[in-house]
Amino acid sequence: MNVYFIRHAKSSWNNANLSDIERPLNARGLDTAPKMAAYLVKTVNLGRVMLISSPAERALATASYFANAIGLEDSAIVQNERLYFGSAIDYINCLNKVPANMNSVLIFGHNPTLEELASHFNNPYTGLVPTCCVLRTEINQPLSNSIAYKDFEIKDILIPKLILNS
Repeated sequence: MNVYFIRHAKSSWNNANLSDIERPLNARGLDTAPKMAAYLVKTVNLGRVMLISSPAERALATASYFANAIGLEDSAIVQNERLYFGSAIDYINCLNKVPANMNSVLIFGHNPTLEELASHFNNPYTGLVPTCCVLRTEINQPLSNSIAYKDFEIKDILIPKLILNS
């Protein structure tokens, strides 16, 4: 199974009246998210896919662009509160409820948790995970409560500046 860990697109800090969870995407995020979603759908076969997102507005908006590119409604996005300021293990544990018939799972979350998570994989990545970056990992065992960091292997890292400016 492929598991895509995706950092939300660039968010806005323009409205001081909004709480952190309410912050929307800024103009760059609104431009980058649909392009990265289209790139992913064009370059990989996702098969049966499930989308899981932090409830933060910026993560949900990013997930919405990916859902649209895949051909899914926003209602298909499963919100998981533990992805908002949760730990790296919370990101792994959210896979426990994924149906066995899925080929791919897209998980939309935040830094610094995504960078910490990537540093624990079988082939660790210790670089930056910029906004709207996609970490494509593969897990070669059935999903269960006993999934560990070392069960994930990073297959690709899609960094927007490298993908969209080439």
